[in-house]
Amino acid sequence: MAFDPEGRAVVVDYNNMRVRRFEAGRLVTLAGDGEHAYSVPGVDRLLSPLENPVDASWGPDGRLYILPGHESRLLVVADDGIVEVVAGTGDEGYSGDGGDALAAVFNEPSGFC
Repeated sequence: MAFDPEGRAVVVDYNNMRVRRFEAGRLVTLAGDGEHAYSVPGVDRLLSPLENPVDASWGPDGRLYILPGHESRLLVVADDGIVEVVAGTGDEGYSGDGGDALAAVFNEPSGFC
């Protein structure tokens, strides 16, 4: 479980392919359309699938970062609500240290430190 910048509880809903938050006793979807598929960069956060998200966190820039375990890439929800890839090619492997983040290759990352 994580918390948003206002201290509200956030749940990474792995099997429902969503990231959700508790707001005043209600469950509100922050990202993911529930479809089990790779995310679609360039679309609204609620219209993009998420492939088994394993972690989510807010960065120092105030944006929501999402780690879909099987996509081998790191996503961010931009200020306008659009999903963007910020790291990883989507290919599985072990390379890219010290290089361009978008050229990095991960192998089923499992969480933020």
